Amino acid sequence: MVFLRRTKLARLLLLLISAAIFVIFFLASCTPNKITPIGQSNYTQPYIPIDQSPKTETPNSPQVNALYENSWILTTKPFNGEQNVSQKTDISITFNQDMDISTLNPENITVMEGMHSSFITYMFNYQYDAKTRTLQIKFKNPESDYGPENGILVTVTGNVANAEHKKMGKNSEFGFSVAPD
Repeated sequence: MVFLRRTKLARLLLLLISAAIFVIFFLASCTPNKITPIGQSNYTQPYIPIDQSPKTETPNSPQVNALYENSWILTTKPFNGEQNVSQKTDISITFNQDMDISTLNPENITVMEGMHSSFITYMFNYQYDAKTRTLQIKFKNPESDYGPENGILVTVTGNVANAEHKKMGKNSEFGFSVAPD
């Protein structure tokens, strides 16, 4: 009698475990978001603010520069919406006025990659050339890169200040997509 109860209990437990495994696999197969393995990405488009569209003109054209007309930013490299950018391309931001160099730092100017939705600001050195009013954001390690087919978003926060210590007040963003291998 005791043996019979243990057998029934064991069968019931096995049935419950099997049902739980089935439910887990069923729910996992119904999930619309697929996990992308590290090193691969299906995120190929850069972040572009809603009120702007990708620009295909050259970076110095009036249409591209108009993107920044309400900003302190004169031009960027890569320019907003640029596609097939080399994986090792440095970032540069040219301002339309002299800047407070102490505010041109990783806290106020961030770099985010879309493959893993993470900040990669720590990978860069920031160098400002006062003569050209250009900030160079360069990889610390020459072997580093963005990874293929990645989307990159650069945010210049409103905490960036000019030489008179007046803050920008609002964020400016630009994005670009990295070329495949």
